[in-house]
This record gives sequence, C-alpha cells and structure tokens, in this order.
Amino acid sequence: MPECRTSMFSRIFIERPRLAAVVSLILLLAGGISLANLPVAEYPEIAPPTLFVSATYSGASADVVAQTVAMPLENEINGVEDLLYFSSTSSNSGSYSCSVTFRSGTDSDIALVNLQNAVKRAEAQLPSEVTKVGITVEKRGNDILAMLAFQTDGTSLSLNELVNYVNNNVKDALARLEGVSSSDMMSQQEYAMRIWMDPLRMSGLGISSSEIRSAVEAQNVQAAAGTLGAEGSNRYVSYKLNVQGRLKTAEEFGEIVVRSDADSGRIVRLRDVATVELGSSSYAGSSTFNGKESVGLSLYRSSDANALATMNRIKAELAT
Repeated sequence: MPECRTSMFSRIFIERPRLAAVVSLILLLAGGISLANLPVAEYPEIAPPTLFVSATYSGASADVVAQTVAMPLENEINGVEDLLYFSSTSSNSGSYSCSVTFRSGTDSDIALVNLQNAVKRAEAQLPSEVTKVGITVEKRGNDILAMLAFQTDGTSLSLNELVNYVNNNVKDALARLEGVSSSDMMSQQEYAMRIWMDPLRMSGLGISSSEIRSAVEAQNVQAAAGTLGAEGSNRYVSYKLNVQGRLKTAEEFGEIVVRSDADSGRIVRLRDVATVELGSSSYAGSSTFNGKESVGLSLYRSSDANALATMNRIKAELAT
C-alpha cells in the first residue's frame, strides 16, 4: 500500500512537469531565504570561559607596567579558583591587558566574581594613577565579531572630533546591544590637554616635573565652595556658592601657578615652563582604512550569542 501511494505521488509530477518545476523553484527560494537567517549553531559552545582584565598607567613604559601593574595583579589572579591559564601584555603606551581562561564547565558569572575579588585584593599594591583610572574586568568572546571604520573628509569634522563623536555616541550604544560583550576604540586619540614641558627652562628655574604635576593636580579640581548664610541660624536665606572648578582651555591651564616667591613677588606659571595645547590623549598609534586615516572600533561577541543575529542588531543600530 505505501509503495502504491509513492508511485501515485511520483506520477503526478511526471505527468505534470510544469508543476514539478514550480515546486522545485519554491523549494529553492525557501532554501535561499532560510540560508540567510539560519543561526550558526551546528556545533555546541565548547570553548572554555575567558575573562579579560585591563588597566592603564599613563606615561609608563612597558617595563614599568610589567613591574608595578602586571606583577601585583597576576600574583592574585594566579590563585583564582578553576583557573586554567592566563596571558598578559604590557605596552609602552601604558596599557595592560590580561586574558584569563578557566576550565571548561566553569560558571562564567562565578568566575567573574572570583576574578573581581582577586583584582580588588591587588589594588592596594598598585600605583594610585592606575586605581584612579580604574581596572576593568569583563567577559567577552575570544574573537572580534566586527571591525568598524569611521572616516571624515576633514571639512565637517576633524579626526579628533570624529574620535570624540564615536567615543561618546557610538561606542557605548553598540556595547549595550544584546550579544555584544564589549567595544574597544582601536586608537586612543580622544581630546586631552597636552602639556609639553621645556627641560631647559625648567632646569634654569630649578623646577622638576613632579612639581608641575602637583601644581596641576592641586589647581585643577572641582571643589565645594560651601554656603553663604549658616543653616540653623536666624538667617532666613542661604545661598549655595558655585565657583569655577576644573579648567577647560589651554589658556586657563597656562595660568596655573607652579611656584611663587612671597619675598620677591615672582610667580612662575605653567606657560613659562611648558607649552599647553589641546591635542590627542595618545600619539602611539593610528588606524587606516583604504589608505585613509580612520577611527577604528572593534566589537566582541558574548560567548553564548548568535553571531548573525548580533550583526543584524549592529547594522540596525548604525542605520539609525
């Protein structure tokens, strides 16, 4: 009986070749549509969970970063539960990154908490400049999901302005998408106030670089000015005082007093021993695309996310 039904079914398409051709085209079209939407899920996720630790020590060489940042952190990381292995990199730009891999089957959330606790224990041994900027501990895929390049013709936006725009408006928006674990700028060219010290002038005046640094830190702060009119007194009105805090322009930074002599009345300002200008936070590297300078942005996929679906979300976000 089943053989009879099969032969009858086959005879329908043999006697009607146009119907067979239409059905074949429909199947071909359905297969093509499905191919573009099928998730990459043939193989299970067997890669061991990997977490990343990153820190920045501005102005330090790779050797200094390795001694003052990498060593204390890795001494604590080495004792984390279910640790398989880790590898780290220290660069002359002052950046430090460490890839920490755990045994397969380890809960990535628990591993993240254990790693954060290890980093917290190491903070007391790190330079204050590193802890002020902060140490990042995050989980992300081992491979880059996408590399984006943003370019400008130079007439509407300069490269620094484009870097600032991507960093403030694009980077975090993409990092918040489902399936994206993190986003990293490929070049550290954000706006920064650059102070180029003149060693000859400093030597002639007997001023050290640490003295200039202390003056900048002490006079570029946001301080609370207090209240005019004591609370709880007979005064019925009190005013909160607002004063100028952090400096904004190169001219304002140039007015910072580095040294003053009460007897002679002589004042040495920052502009007397250094050139102050608005520039990039780092000139160590740059990104190019098709031979032109660009702003590079790398996106990392979460370990359990679908690559095709995540890329569709990224394209939709960029289109808006």
